[in-house]
Amino acid sequence: MLEKIGKAFSVPLGYFCDEEMPSQLLNLLPSDIQSLIQDKEMQELLKLGRRLSKRDTRLMMQIVGILAQGKPLPDLPQ
Repeated sequence: MLEKIGKAFSVPLGYFCDEEMPSQLLNLLPSDIQSLIQDKEMQELLKLGRRLSKRDTRLMMQIVGILAQGKPLPDLPQ
């Protein structure tokens, strides 16, 4: 896998053995992905999401999409 990543970024395999490698690789990612990786709550949400079935993942995406609109939700029954 590291070999494929190295080829994609045109870096030798030894690049991944460098002590500063994680921070250097982090800098290669888009800024929105960097912020996701650094946000502890988002990390937890992503970890929880890995346990969902495909069906539940689609449902969760719809729920998050609705919440992201910022519109108030009607009161839900308890």
